[in-house]
Amino acid sequence: MSSTSAPQTARIRWHTWALLAAVIVVGGYFRTLNLTGWDGTSDLHPDERFIIYTTYNLRVPHSFADYLRSDCVRDGVLPNAKATEEGGQPIPLDRQEPTTDSGCNTLNPRNYNWSRFFVYGTLPTTLTRIVAEALQPLWGEPGQLVGPESVRNTGRALSTLFDLGSVALVFLIGRRLYDERVGLLGALLLALSALPIQLAHFFTVDSFTGFFVLLAVYWTVRAMQGGGALSFTMLGVSIGAAMACRFTMATLGLLGIVAVAVRLWEGRRPEHALSAGEVAGGHTLATGELTADRRPRAAGS
Repeated sequence: MSSTSAPQTARIRWHTWALLAAVIVVGGYFRTLNLTGWDGTSDLHPDERFIIYTTYNLRVPHSFADYLRSDCVRDGVLPNAKATEEGGQPIPLDRQEPTTDSGCNTLNPRNYNWSRFFVYGTLPTTLTRIVAEALQPLWGEPGQLVGPESVRNTGRALSTLFDLGSVALVFLIGRRLYDERVGLLGALLLALSALPIQLAHFFTVDSFTGFFVLLAVYWTVRAMQGGGALSFTMLGVSIGAAMACRFTMATLGLLGIVAVAVRLWEGRRPEHALSAGEVAGGHTLATGELTADRRPRAAGS
């Protein structure tokens, strides 16, 4: 049976869920070992140090309307800027920084001098800043501002959570393309891989990006296996989220083209159709996220 046919509706068995949970627990153990203290207070990773202080400068704006206003300058003036003079000299407009009263997006790193040249997407920094401010009352003094250490710890914790989400996604992809055993094997291999464990200890964009890349692959597989509008919609959302981490992930748009092409090809020439397992499985293997023997199977998840 072609893997783009309607997937089976068999539920994942309870012991499979238990094994997956065990894999995630093991992966979580290695990813949280000395998570916030491995480098003391030295911030040894240069990219992480840059992102930490970029996020530290950010502030959650007063409203969603402010968030949507990227340009803070209006009528040649930056309203309620942090400072307009320094040492008795006026600060050039392009070096002034906004406050939450400026009526613009204070979550945009490019509005601050430290990060005017910020080259990454803003989803990781935005999410980390929002979570850090939300959690600050739990472990900070009343009225205390979010500090660089809180930003670092929050960012590393989110990196770990997104990487563990990638482990779960590898299972779901493997199960859809092959079977539960292959999905569990792929998840176990990723959970024990050294590089993802290392990256989960950094507040960088890598773990965030990897999660949304795998999410896009998952929805591509579902789309090619007979998924409807929801699968294609979620594929688009996943690609957009990946681009919000790294703009170069726009190349994931090719997955949507592949999904449509395979559906059309199988609809017109079923006897010569490429299977979703061959196409999406080849893409996943090429990215090194899933290694398994080939046992085609379509199943719901």
